[in-house]
Amino acid sequence: MDPLIAGTWDFAAGEIIHALGEPIVWDPGGPHEKDVRAIFGNGFQRVESGGVRIASRNPEIMVRLSDLPSPPQQGGRVGIRGQAYAIASVQPDVEGVSATLRLKVA
Repeated sequence: MDPLIAGTWDFAAGEIIHALGEPIVWDPGGPHEKDVRAIFGNGFQRVESGGVRIASRNPEIMVRLSDLPSPPQQGGRVGIRGQAYAIASVQPDVEGVSATLRLKVA
């Protein structure tokens, strides 16, 4: 990718996360522990099939990759609002600037 475009995307992601994000703890208690900002969502999902209803929360965060001391990996840990989460999946954006991390309660 063109460095100018990558730099522009990185700047934009940083501004969005600064404006809409909140503090989280990356790798709490681990060797890469660091306070960073992320956009946290804990959306509600309801699935109904054949008369069976299942409801759950889908916690996820959006992070700027350059803010992290280590690349996000499945099984990694984050702390948000006093709750420990494990990273269930990592979905990087096309530009490689940010990623959405789906979480599960640890």
